[in-house]
Amino acid sequence: MKRVPLVLLLVGMLVPACSSGGGNGQETASVPTTTVSATETATPTTTSSSFGITGTLTRRYEQANPEGTVVADTGGCADLVGLTVTITDGEGLLLGSGQTSAATNGPTSTRSCAVTFTIEVPQAPRYRIQVGDRPATAYDFPELQANDFSVGLSEKATGAPPFAAGDVGSVTDAVLHQAEKDRPGEVGGVAWVDFFLDPQNSSCPSGEMAAPVVDFASDPTSGVYFFCLTVSGSQRTWGYEQGPLYGE
Repeated sequence: MKRVPLVLLLVGMLVPACSSGGGNGQETASVPTTTVSATETATPTTTSSSFGITGTLTRRYEQANPEGTVVADTGGCADLVGLTVTITDGEGLLLGSGQTSAATNGPTSTRSCAVTFTIEVPQAPRYRIQVGDRPATAYDFPELQANDFSVGLSEKATGAPPFAAGDVGSVTDAVLHQAEKDRPGEVGGVAWVDFFLDPQNSSCPSGEMAAPVVDFASDPTSGVYFFCLTVSGSQRTWGYEQGPLYGE
């Protein structure tokens, strides 16, 4: 009778040892996987490789005028400079950010200007690029890769680009000199200057024209002149074409 408790004691000690030792296959399969799953879900869907996305935002005006050759210089894109650019993945995770550059004249110099940006980002399946408060544009990685990681964004602007103060001043000086020759002592000043394109004008090879309106002290009290732009290097010269022409 005294040996029974001893046997039971030994058995009780062996059972826990077997269950904790494992090795029968069932013990390994029962290890929880929830921790691993949670870690994978929290990790962004990106890789360690990174590259730069280069973008160009071009503003194109509906109307053209010769002053478009200096659209950027006259402030035609002034409000596009220094805008915040953000790039997120398909889930909204921020991948990179930056700002737009100083403005330059666009490919069509008489109608557009542009700003650029370059932002380093990690690789991801999908990207959303937003410039300022404009709607974001989505791109897939293969799409960006096929275009050498460059994107082109554009927007339209009503009216014509701002005029260049230098050209307005040059036309004003030229027409006042001509008007004084035509009607000495009667020139009151220049009311306004219109700029336009006339590519069919054989007497003006550049096709870039200015039409200043001059006020006179006596009837007819106003007349319009026409000047043609000649460009030689950085020199812009407005040459007299005809005028004054008077309305009815």
